[in-house]
Amino acid sequence: HTLTATARDYENTTSTSITVAVSNASASSVDFHINGVSNLSPNMTLGDSFSVTIHPELYACTNCTTSPPTTVLAFYTQFYPNDPPYTLPWILDNAPRYGEHTLSVPSLTLRQRGSVQWSGPATPAGHYLFVAKIDPNNSESELDEGNNGFLSEFNIK
Repeated sequence: HTLTATARDYENTTSTSITVAVSNASASSVDFHINGVSNLSPNMTLGDSFSVTIHPELYACTNCTTSPPTTVLAFYTQFYPNDPPYTLPWILDNAPRYGEHTLSVPSLTLRQRGSVQWSGPATPAGHYLFVAKIDPNNSESELDEGNNGFLSEFNIK
């Protein structure tokens, strides 16, 4: 569909036309978030491997019924409780990453809680944050980009 409008000057001597394309389709937008993890023990044994289930969720979906497939970035990093507050952007830009994996998330329906598995070695010993971020490359224009991450403390002894 197109819309054409013509404007004339006040003496009606010249005119200008403009044509604009009009679409009836509304853009869709989604909002992903991590709705927790399971199987993450607060204390791991050094040298063991461990597995964590990450629960991505399609929190909101405007003009859509399902989300596009996406990914979750998951890893753990050393954590020192007396340091300044750790924020997800700071961690993603600066922190060392242990057991880093990018996991595929299939399409989700609204409020569907999915599950993806991460596994890695429990090494080296220390205090850690488990980090999960859905849509890590910001491939989707979301309603709220600030709720895409999840952090949880644990120890390896």
